Amino acid sequence: MKTCVGSNNDTVLDCPVYGKHYKEEFIVLVHNQAAQARNNFVRIRLPTNKYKASVWSKSDQAFVESNADILEQSHILNDRRNFTDFLMYVPCDIPPNEVTFVRVTKILEAVDNKT
Repeated sequence: MKTCVGSNNDTVLDCPVYGKHYKEEFIVLVHNQAAQARNNFVRIRLPTNKYKASVWSKSDQAFVESNADILEQSHILNDRRNFTDFLMYVPCDIPPNEVTFVRVTKILEAVDNKT
């Protein structure tokens, strides 16, 4: 099992799926250490924009698809090379001192059916 520790993974290189674009799914555990509920977004840095998110619902006892947005970010490195990564913003309500789970699933590309 691979993990990222911190408020969010700092670079796409810290992402557990970086270099493993074939992974179809992974789970992100989000812990709210605050004494107040968190009603904002969880940020997950990804290597591509081909993912969707679902958030664990205690009441449904299942993952519920989320209206996550993914923003593309372009960076210029010190040696003048370009680098692109993607930030997924997942709306998430997390009670104080609790955890929630975000399932990130790769969106499979459509198959070209030309004959």
